[in-house]
Amino acid sequence: MDRMCLAHCLYDDVRNPWCAGGGAVRVREVYARLAPEHDITVVTGWAPDMPGCERRQGVRYIHVGRQRSYAGSRLAYSAQALSWVRPLRCDLWIWEYSPYAPLFPTSQERRDGLVLVHHTVGWQALHAHPVLGWVALALEGYLLRGWPHVLVGAPSWQQLIQRRLPRARVWCVPSGIDPALLEEEETFLYDDGVPLGRTAGGERMASNAPFVVYLGRLDPWVKGLDTLLEAWSLVDTGARLLLAGRGDIRPVHQLADRWRVADRVTLLGSVDEGLKRQLLRACLFSVAPSRYEGWCIAALEAQACGKPVVASDIPGLRDAVLDRQTGVLVRPADAGSLAEAMQRLLDSQELRLRYGAAAKEHARRYTWLEIARQQEAVYRGVLEERG
Repeated sequence: MDRMCLAHCLYDDVRNPWCAGGGAVRVREVYARLAPEHDITVVTGWAPDMPGCERRQGVRYIHVGRQRSYAGSRLAYSAQALSWVRPLRCDLWIWEYSPYAPLFPTSQERRDGLVLVHHTVGWQALHAHPVLGWVALALEGYLLRGWPHVLVGAPSWQQLIQRRLPRARVWCVPSGIDPALLEEEETFLYDDGVPLGRTAGGERMASNAPFVVYLGRLDPWVKGLDTLLEAWSLVDTGARLLLAGRGDIRPVHQLADRWRVADRVTLLGSVDEGLKRQLLRACLFSVAPSRYEGWCIAALEAQACGKPVVASDIPGLRDAVLDRQTGVLVRPADAGSLAEAMQRLLDSQELRLRYGAAAKEHARRYTWLEIARQQEAVYRGVLEERG
């Protein structure tokens, strides 16, 4: 079979104002590269300012559910997504697993499909979402049961899922980066009259000051921003900490005040692709202090720009960042360990340059075109094994 008809279900979408995470980026980038050779439909949740159906980069997107509220949108997507997939009679359908937007396929539909698991939630769901976490934890075992084929995004998660689902074939394809990042040269941000942002204390930032950058969702617990701000209070440096990403900045302000670092922290909020690349080119290094991750595209993008990453030693991140080679891995939720690693890089330009050169070479393995071909090979492998 040369041309495949594929359907992919995930709640998230790059245009969804409520989330727009790494899974949505991966779907956009992989399928844009596979669309010339295959018929691809992506079924996502519906959100404000999104049409019901559209075509992007050769891929058909169907947005289902409701637009009025985030909770209602997720619930309606869970109820309706499969009813849009079934009539397509595709060769293979893929469900991007989330216990917060669950689908309930039949046993036969599980055998005919592939589940993509970025990470499981486990007991950490109770910390991240005290009420919904119980529902997610209760559903997780059932939702993952009975799938003969599972796709994950990191070797460490492949090992964990294989132990949990010993009868399944667990494939592994990581997420990727835009190869243009590999050609970026280091630059410095100078004040040209347009402020990049303001400090957590309200002062205008000095854009030509050295800085460390965090890029990702502004979720204090899941992304470890509480640990990061505590750690920042322990380092001795004239550099600034810049935090960029979607999310409510108020809890981050409160944490900055709590650890008395408001005058050394700049909250940029959501940034566009151009500013993101500027930040990666000009930073001293990047930080990824998450409590759990499936992989972390932002960490790989920083390395593509030749910058080391200080990251939590957790499944996913320990594959994206190579300890003592392309960055430093530290104990998760340990401010002292994180501060020590950051201080070491802040104090040593030689170490930053050495790790940064290795980081760029590491990132070269993960261009989106290569990732798309690997994912295509998995789809063909599933169809061959299924007969």
